[in-house]
Amino acid sequence: MKILVYGFGNPARQDDALGIEFVHRMQQMLEREFDTLSNIEFDIGYQLNIEDALKISRYDEVYFVDASYDEKENFNIVKLYPKPLQHYSMHSVEPAFILDICRELYGVLPETYMVKVRGYEWQMKEGLSPAAEQNLSLALDAFQYYIESDIQISEKQPMIT
Repeated sequence: MKILVYGFGNPARQDDALGIEFVHRMQQMLEREFDTLSNIEFDIGYQLNIEDALKISRYDEVYFVDASYDEKENFNIVKLYPKPLQHYSMHSVEPAFILDICRELYGVLPETYMVKVRGYEWQMKEGLSPAAEQNLSLALDAFQYYIESDIQISEKQPMIT
């Protein structure tokens, strides 16, 4: 099973960077724990674009990660289903629409989830707010526990000298 964890957001807008920070930190956590991860990949972006449909078509399982300002919980992981475009925007598209394009163009439908981490501050300033930092920590711990059963470890080959 090939897994993609894809975080997106704007690191110049405080807590909007939660998706990107989640991916950076999760990758570091898993790489510290496991020598080699053979089936999980990480990616980040400023926003989602229709080209991301091709990217996700290559995976069995996809986790989109983003900041949320309307989330009632500290974080949430929900299953995503394909959803046709409701309105057109040059700025960005929703993950469910990316999934819909993936199904329509490439004939595949990876199992897809949305990880939302609650943010609080959105000013033009780098760095997460203390409350968002706490939510990120909780989300990382829960996600690591959630995904560890799906991680495959590549065996390191002994060096021959």
